[in-house]
Amino acid sequence: MTSGFNEESGSGTTSWALLSAVADFADSGRRSAEDLPDAQAAFVPLDEVRLAALRHALRTGETGVLPEDLAVQVEQVRARGYEEVRFPGADGDELDGALWTHPDDEPRPALVMPSPWVNPGWTSYTGIAARFQEWGYHVLAYTTRGFGDSGGLVEAAGDKDIEDAGKAVDHLLARLGERVTKVGFLGESYGSGISQLAAAVDTRVAAVAALSTWGDMGAAFYENGTRHLASVGALKSSPTPGRLAPETEKMFDTLLGGGDVSDPLAWAARRSPINRVEDLNARGVPVHYVHAWHETIFPVNQTLELFRRLTGPKRLYLGIGDHTSPELLCLSGVPGDPILRDLHRWFDRFLKDENNGIDHEPQITSEVMHTRIRHTYSRWEDFIGEAQRLYLGAPEAGPRRGPLGTVQPSGWSLSLQSGPSTPARVADAVILSGLLERFVLPKRYLTNHFDQGAAQQCVGIWSTGPASPGGTRLRGTPRLSLNLASTTGMATIVAYLCAVDPLGGGYIISHAPFTRHDGQAGTTVTAEFDLQATDFFLPAGWRLMLAVDTADPFYDTANEPSTVVTLTSEDGKASYLDLPVV
Repeated sequence: MTSGFNEESGSGTTSWALLSAVADFADSGRRSAEDLPDAQAAFVPLDEVRLAALRHALRTGETGVLPEDLAVQVEQVRARGYEEVRFPGADGDELDGALWTHPDDEPRPALVMPSPWVNPGWTSYTGIAARFQEWGYHVLAYTTRGFGDSGGLVEAAGDKDIEDAGKAVDHLLARLGERVTKVGFLGESYGSGISQLAAAVDTRVAAVAALSTWGDMGAAFYENGTRHLASVGALKSSPTPGRLAPETEKMFDTLLGGGDVSDPLAWAARRSPINRVEDLNARGVPVHYVHAWHETIFPVNQTLELFRRLTGPKRLYLGIGDHTSPELLCLSGVPGDPILRDLHRWFDRFLKDENNGIDHEPQITSEVMHTRIRHTYSRWEDFIGEAQRLYLGAPEAGPRRGPLGTVQPSGWSLSLQSGPSTPARVADAVILSGLLERFVLPKRYLTNHFDQGAAQQCVGIWSTGPASPGGTRLRGTPRLSLNLASTTGMATIVAYLCAVDPLGGGYIISHAPFTRHDGQAGTTVTAEFDLQATDFFLPAGWRLMLAVDTADPFYDTANEPSTVVTLTSEDGKASYLDLPVV
């Protein structure tokens, strides 16, 4: 297979008009971050002020403060049937919710929507719930325990949360009885994990849509021996102080504080749908996933592993951005959104038994990163490219940069001092950095700054030659193999795979950390680990660059201030990067 490179040494809840403008932003020709709509205003499903105004209008019919299109929607919802409800969950704790119904006795399917990890709770679903009501569904959305106006404490998808999901179905059926034909679950973020776990134990759940979800909670929080400090910290700080269950708070504190991770990983395993996949497969539960390529809360690889293991009807939409970014318009019920359209057809197929063909269509829809281009693939196996091995060549003595190519190099070593990291970051801000990517504004780094100043001794850089005419497409999971030793026996490294334009501007394609624990000082080990999966097109003339650093604020580090990590490549034991090239 050809390399693709020239071989050379490498140096909803606001108006639909606003949301449609957000969707079209990338096509508008504006390229400055100053042109970006305010992040909180754009992230409509979590805009508490607008959600409170909408909830008041739904409750009272007073729509004066709402945009005209949303006022019309509220009037239609109230005419069909809407009421706020409270029902007992596990241990009798009352859960807050809302019910969208229909005035007639015609049998209809129903959707249950457990809320995301946010205090606005069920109100995050007001847009999509109204849309499914319009399409002939009953909808019960509820706030998960410990959030908003629901009772109880935050159990982080524990047994009580799963019992709550069953109690929600109980309440729905008690209220509507034979007017409900089948029940599906739709969940965003936290609600998506609960939806999958509920489907694994409750045979009344006939289909699931899981948006920005997790398959393996432990792998999401602790990747290749490395703690995800930024994402776990964001989760811990989101609920109202004092509303985390003691065990939840203890597990978060252990992950953040550097203690033994055995208990948090066992705790996370009990909350991971991947450990209930046999139950999902036994019933052939249809599951539709939506996930972001640069997901920071639940990185994409662990969800992909669950998707691959499912044997029933399944579908996966992989989009640009970070947590919740791809489905932002879907949650707001914006007409024409492709994700919302697919979810509509998914539930029509499995809850209404309509033979609309979606279960025979390609399983994978992928947005090429940093573009608005979508492609479909029959299966994950048809999506992934063929592994192409690129070797890390000997770095030059001065700039500490080396080639990345198909020629296996002679031996070399490079010592990285623990210290200041490069400018590269997994995310400057959890979720919001990825939202910029959604608007086709990925962060551009000046790659000549990666090894300047204090960071010069802390990073190694390897680059390909320019991509050949026609460019190079990466689809799948890159895998890195590095020989490393450290002066302390423990070491953390962070690898970034970047695309570099002809002017030296770099864009992060993928990344991953690796931490070696309790090794022997000076002893070389081979670290083999996956970077996060990607779908990226490298234009002609651009280069790929691999940067290996000793720190990133997103992750914890095992490095001490005096730690020196030595990377090596030897005859018969080369360091290399496998890329999924199409």
